[in-house]
Amino acid sequence: MIDRQMIRKGSLFAKLLYSTEWLATRAAATILLDTCEHARYIAALYRLPLSRTGTVWVGVEGDVFTPVSNPPAGMPVKVLFYGQFIPLHGLPVIVEAICEIASRPEAPAMEFTIIGTGQEQPSVDAMIKLHQLKNVKRIPWVDYRLLAQKIAEASICLGVFAAKGKAARVIPNKVFQILAARRPLVTMDCPAIREIIAPGRSIRLVRPGDPFDLANALITLAQELCDPAKSVEIHKAAQKEMTTVGMTVVRDQLASALETQ
Repeated sequence: MIDRQMIRKGSLFAKLLYSTEWLATRAAATILLDTCEHARYIAALYRLPLSRTGTVWVGVEGDVFTPVSNPPAGMPVKVLFYGQFIPLHGLPVIVEAICEIASRPEAPAMEFTIIGTGQEQPSVDAMIKLHQLKNVKRIPWVDYRLLAQKIAEASICLGVFAAKGKAARVIPNKVFQILAARRPLVTMDCPAIREIIAPGRSIRLVRPGDPFDLANALITLAQELCDPAKSVEIHKAAQKEMTTVGMTVVRDQLASALETQ
């Protein structure tokens, strides 16, 4: 109802759903959320003491998503997005940013691969067709085991960009996967993402819902990646700025959350 807006707010079903979830939160001894920001939101939404919640990051399979070798510097710069096309991903923002990049003479040649299907797929595909974006490749889906290969093939990977709502409260799976691969990342700045990363040479944070800020960040990063010396600096920085949140970290967070209750 709140995130995907597939149920009308204030409807009988919405009220029933909220009541069911309200009762569920009362029945649970501990309510686990994926970020501290999300825990604060849920505590406020269901009028719970924050102490009833715990935080456990989604994490990543460290044996599947591992640091990858650097792609060769130069053009075209390959940019990757993959996901389920839900509102928090901000796909319209990405498409608008691609349109803006196409109008900027200083932008280096860039190729965009967008992988996925879901709720916003029809409207996103219509936008791509309307603007005749020849540098966008659409792939409906790939096997989960092949995502690491797609990340390795990209020069830049994209996170999420929605203007409001759940996007500011969560750290998506893809971000953990990209961090584990040590691939340059562009994603929205928000309280949740700051729990794990900060802006740097290999990490560019942009304003939520702002295609122009996203376009600027992509152009700047792409220009730097086209310079062999700067490209090396960026990939070296990734080794320091990014970390793998593997199952050991998740296990320790879970144990800590349960012990404090």
